[in-house]
Amino acid sequence: MLCFLAVAIAPPVADAQLSRGLEGEGGLLALENGRGTAIVVSRDGAMLGTVARGRIAIVDLPRGERTTVELSGCERRHRYRRTVVCSGRDLSFSVYEGRWRATLVGSGINASAVIEGSVTLKGTGGTFKLGEADARRWPRLARTFRLG
Repeated sequence: MLCFLAVAIAPPVADAQLSRGLEGEGGLLALENGRGTAIVVSRDGAMLGTVARGRIAIVDLPRGERTTVELSGCERRHRYRRTVVCSGRDLSFSVYEGRWRATLVGSGINASAVIEGSVTLKGTGGTFKLGEADARRWPRLARTFRLG
């Protein structure tokens, strides 16, 4: 099932990175057609996905390995020390290794992740799944869920 999710919403990344990007022992997270804000904090894990319109900010947190970040479709892109910000339409991303925080804001948020960490969701549309649980609607008020 994990491979299906990864292939179904994978951004254009190399096959080797795709297979490597979603391996691990963390908890499974799937976001589908979200509209709002998703903040994913990972102590260990990987995430890949797309944002139809909005902004992606990824922070390489201190301690641990250097985080690998790949972004495409950026109309605007800025890098500040350990943070990279990408905004525009039809964005895709992958992030793995190290400790990181990814903030996805906008509409059409689709992502698959295997992480040890947490996700905070707040939105007006879309569904999410944690592990093997049934899909649920994004909460309208910010809510944090633990993974892994």
